[in-house]
Amino acid sequence: MKFNISLRGSSKKRTKEVKEEKAPPLPLATPPDSPTKASTFSWSSSTVAAAEQESTYPSLLSTFSKASLSEPPASAAAPPPFSFHSDQKLSAIVVGAGFAGLSAAIGLARQGWSVTIVERSGGPSKHGDCLTIGANAAKIIRRWGGGEVFDEMWQISAQGGAWLMKDEKGETLRTEDLRDFPALYGAPVLQGHRGQFLGLLGLEARLNLVNIRLSMEVVRYIDSKKSPGLVVFDGKHEETLFADVIVVADGFNSKSRELIVDSSRPTFLRPQPSTSTLDTSFTSPPPTSNYSVHRGLVRSEAIRANPRTAYLLDGCSRTWLGDDCHLTMTPLDKGRQISFNFIHSDFRGGPATLDWRQRRPISEVLELIEGWDDTLVEAIKTFGTYLHWAKTEEDAAERWTSAGGKIILIGDAVHPLPPSSFQGGSQAIEDGASLAVCLALSGGREGVPRALRAFESMRKPRVAEALEAGKQQRSLWHTWRSTGRLASHLDLLIAKFYHYDAELQTLAMFERTVQRGDEPSWAMAEGRKSEVLAKLQVDKHPPLGELFEQGKPRPRR
Repeated sequence: MKFNISLRGSSKKRTKEVKEEKAPPLPLATPPDSPTKASTFSWSSSTVAAAEQESTYPSLLSTFSKASLSEPPASAAAPPPFSFHSDQKLSAIVVGAGFAGLSAAIGLARQGWSVTIVERSGGPSKHGDCLTIGANAAKIIRRWGGGEVFDEMWQISAQGGAWLMKDEKGETLRTEDLRDFPALYGAPVLQGHRGQFLGLLGLEARLNLVNIRLSMEVVRYIDSKKSPGLVVFDGKHEETLFADVIVVADGFNSKSRELIVDSSRPTFLRPQPSTSTLDTSFTSPPPTSNYSVHRGLVRSEAIRANPRTAYLLDGCSRTWLGDDCHLTMTPLDKGRQISFNFIHSDFRGGPATLDWRQRRPISEVLELIEGWDDTLVEAIKTFGTYLHWAKTEEDAAERWTSAGGKIILIGDAVHPLPPSSFQGGSQAIEDGASLAVCLALSGGREGVPRALRAFESMRKPRVAEALEAGKQQRSLWHTWRSTGRLASHLDLLIAKFYHYDAELQTLAMFERTVQRGDEPSWAMAEGRKSEVLAKLQVDKHPPLGELFEQGKPRPRR
């Protein structure tokens, strides 16, 4: 069977042969320590039926799902200069096929590791709406697949050249010109559908021979200092897997975080279908802020057909600023879809929920924006329903690595970021890329604990800054009128993150970070840094070229 990824407007097509067979299990690594020396963490098995929700463009998602269930394609393109089939290859298990997990898997595979992803769901999530990937993460993606991954993501991005800040009546206060970002930061901002972006990263992982095993729920971890392991449940049978390192990227409200590194953290369990064996009782929810977020996504035909609202599909993002609230609307996939998110103080918006699939009538949002820009109101009416989420805020976990030193949590599992940071997905991608470099530099199996300690030391300040920037962005936008700020001060605070290159920064700082820790006399093997740098293929991708329409004036509204 063949599958194609051929996106509208793209001249590139990646075609691979895929066998319709279940992927083989991960070969067992060296047996772990005896049970008396290995800590075991577990929770009860469950079979959770995924809630159904129509995907706007399901073909891309189903392609990833079919590829994930098959063996690595025998006709895969020639790998970078290392062997994919060496018996001496280091092995990694990644828990979760989100942005952090897929980025770690791709990064490790590019460095010559044997990687298996275990994913609880039956395929990539169709849920979600607009995801902003900053230039800091986009420059990493440019290195994957010889530049094709970035090209394909750009083809389904908004491709707008501006981000407009407006008051609630629609008057433009400030315009951020995004066309300068490639020259300033080495890549543009990518704004697109979360599910579509995730599908492309999943495909890239498969093309790097990552083994993705779906419908596999982790029910127990084995925190061994010699060879960490986990137990997975496929609905019928349990299976134990071991590897040289386990990377846990199971997302927001991670139960793995509670079990492995932060037993005192309260956990909130979303209601499950009645067929589930998971305990549906509610424990204390994660800490919430005084804000909640409304989110929605629709096809854009009705908005395009209305002369008063058609301008919203020009590719640009627009943020309307109100009294202690803001609403951002962004077209996706070259204007074929459009999304909004509306963050406001909780007392204005009625009951929010942590059930991310509970849909509510759009009339509730219309009541909150009564009297706002009439073209915005007309556009919001086309949505029909929306999601209303409680907005949680919590600091990153104090510890990211297990006591055994070979299991680590990354991404939202250990440092969830607020929507107003516009860096959640970007920091997840940075995590995965940086971790892969750390493990490649650390010196084989014995160096895994060293790599995880250095990674945690380097990443904590970075994600703490992103968390704080999100809070500051919200405060800046929500209080601009009451504090008398000038409109020229309503800039995008997240832009200060865009110059950063997580892979090169990790490469430059790894040895010094290790020495400043508990190994002051450690030195990297000669030539290792150059070898890792070569596999990153920093200068191998094609130039960006002209991404934006030349000579097009900046939008005025």
